[in-house]
Amino acid sequence: MNIFRRISNAVRGDSSKDKDKDKDKYDYAWGSDNGWGDNGWAAPEPKGAPFPQTVPKRSRYPGRSRRATAKSPFHDHSHQSRDHYAQCAEIWDKQNSQWMIFDPKDAPSRPVIKHDDHIYFCVTARYQDHWSEPYDILTHFAEPLLSFVNTTCGSYGAWGNGAGTWVNEGVSNALEMGQGFRSLKKIKAKLEEIQDVRKKTSRKSTQDKLDLVKCLGNMAVDNRTPEADLDKFLGDLEKQLKVFVAYLEKKFKPIAERLASALRYGYMEFDLLPYYFEPGQHVSFTSANGNLLAMNVTHVHVYDDASHVAPNSCKRLSHISIEGFGYTWEGVSFTTQHLKTSCYSFTGKKELSELPVKILTPEKREELTARGRRYKAEAGIRYRVYKGDRIVIDRLGFVDAQVYESNKKRAKIRRRDSYDSYANPDPPTLNPEWSTRSVAWPQTNEKDIADELLCFLPVDLYGYNLSRKEWQLFDLDLVKPVQYDGKAWDHLVLDADVKTLIKGLVEVSTKSMTASGALVSDVIAKKGGGLTSVLYGPPGTGKTLTAEAVAELLRRPLLTVGSSDLPRDPSGMEDTLRHVLKLATAWDAVLLIDEADVFLEQRSLHEIERNALVSVALRVLEYHRGVVFLTTNRIKVFDEAFLSRFSIAVKYPELNKPGRYLIWSRFLELAGYKIVSSPFVTDDDLNEKIIPRQSIEELAEKKFNGRTIKNLVRTAQALALSANSHLKMEHIHVVVRAQEKFLEDFAVERASP
Repeated sequence: MNIFRRISNAVRGDSSKDKDKDKDKYDYAWGSDNGWGDNGWAAPEPKGAPFPQTVPKRSRYPGRSRRATAKSPFHDHSHQSRDHYAQCAEIWDKQNSQWMIFDPKDAPSRPVIKHDDHIYFCVTARYQDHWSEPYDILTHFAEPLLSFVNTTCGSYGAWGNGAGTWVNEGVSNALEMGQGFRSLKKIKAKLEEIQDVRKKTSRKSTQDKLDLVKCLGNMAVDNRTPEADLDKFLGDLEKQLKVFVAYLEKKFKPIAERLASALRYGYMEFDLLPYYFEPGQHVSFTSANGNLLAMNVTHVHVYDDASHVAPNSCKRLSHISIEGFGYTWEGVSFTTQHLKTSCYSFTGKKELSELPVKILTPEKREELTARGRRYKAEAGIRYRVYKGDRIVIDRLGFVDAQVYESNKKRAKIRRRDSYDSYANPDPPTLNPEWSTRSVAWPQTNEKDIADELLCFLPVDLYGYNLSRKEWQLFDLDLVKPVQYDGKAWDHLVLDADVKTLIKGLVEVSTKSMTASGALVSDVIAKKGGGLTSVLYGPPGTGKTLTAEAVAELLRRPLLTVGSSDLPRDPSGMEDTLRHVLKLATAWDAVLLIDEADVFLEQRSLHEIERNALVSVALRVLEYHRGVVFLTTNRIKVFDEAFLSRFSIAVKYPELNKPGRYLIWSRFLELAGYKIVSSPFVTDDDLNEKIIPRQSIEELAEKKFNGRTIKNLVRTAQALALSANSHLKMEHIHVVVRAQEKFLEDFAVERASP
């Protein structure tokens, strides 16, 4: 049985007596010994038998087959030769990872398909294996239809290996049926352009024809191409497009009528969704985390499953995947990003407004555009607040921090996928009949983005949470401006002269100065231009608060690195320090290296590894041009090399009573209390949050450090909230007594042998 029926001699203009003589001219001959019949693959006879509707039998013998059921999705085989298209079948060859021409009734073969000027395209039944049901796909387009389809409709699979030739080895240029239907409007519009140019009354110039021919897919023409060649191309394409359009309209007439009726009444059925959504549409959908997004559709996939059977066919549909692109800020510029969502199977009818994916309405577009404008304002590096935490929005920094782990994961995935594909290759898609990408992604790489594209921007921002010390995604709607604490510097309990010195050095080092007024730098360029300060003393004396107050004073982020964040090996420490300093420079941040004892203490002859850590820290910090604070609690002897590199070193002594009084007063004022000189406080005063100075003096007698005082006030507030009351002195006394008891017990434990 032939795969293709012979083309009518009448259409070719041949007489019956010339039929045998010109047999080799028109047959797609593979030879008589290949199991395909006398003529091998041939075009259809006008009155020939229809294509055999057979599906291979599930058995050990691939050559045996059975008849297809009435619900087989084969195309209509009643087309005569005047239709100018042929019919064939292909099966997926796993061994060679390609589609291969075969006869469902006979054993597979490897034919070489020859070109015929009277066949414009083929309707191919594709089998993914010997037991699956076939689906129709359009293949083997002739030129110039091939170039047109590739340019206008998008493509799936491999394309021709040259003008006017078929692809050998069974791999065909192909277009899925649904994509052909969805492209009908564009195809008809192009056909009208061709017909308009070819009218005798047309005033189109040769240049107009040249531009149109290029637009239709023929990029081989240029200004030297004769006008006659352009006319021939347009004439051939017009003839082929008429056949192509006629086939698609006839094939999809029932679908088109059902779709028009559904849209007229505002509802949709599941099996119509692949035709409702089409490339180029702007749709809105809700993402997995509940955010409304918009995208420009490029793909519509249908995935098969037995859970749903489409009406009037045996095509089983499980869900429809809709893919496309939006836009995002990638750290340097705005660029496209891949988006994907799904519509899962449902029975009956649904209102269009109830679909999980909707055509983007003007109202939604306006809403998303307003959000996109706010997103655009956050592009770049921004210092913000998110749910009470200070954050830095920095997409590029986020990518840099994630790249190492991401590369490792991707390498594992690539190795696994590569092995699986080699061991058991599958067809290019789960259901290539519905695989489509006819809208090219724009190559956007700009620092600005047009207003009409703002609606396609996302809601997630990438950055670093300074409070939690981790990279996170932030919801745009919850990102707020920073409210700076103008009194933070005043809250710092420190010697007045030292405060003046620190403030002056910090302000001068961060100002943009003229050449004549610039600070003296190092002899070596880019060396020694920053402000490095070491703060040392017992815990709770204000070292960390100093760095925080300076950051508030400068209105900059405070990037904190603890000793636990730094590796103990020299190489790892150097890499980490360089990365941290790079972030501090990019963010214009104040850097606090807390508990930096490991590389501040004097080197010795017996600790080679720690000596290397000190050397690394000296080398890396020396070239940083920003503000750096290093704190330590227990350094007895500083390394001499560090002493010469400090801009200032400040010793924080144990707090005395006036210092503790000041700290108690500041935290109680932050809690909303007003401090009065009168020792007498009535119940009404307590209700108005008034506290006598004498009570604070009593608290200042107790030798708590600043951090402990802060924690005591916060604990007392929590105790008051649990009692459904505002903060009172009795709450403070409760937590103070508990702290004193703990310190006494702790001292006893330490003293015991």
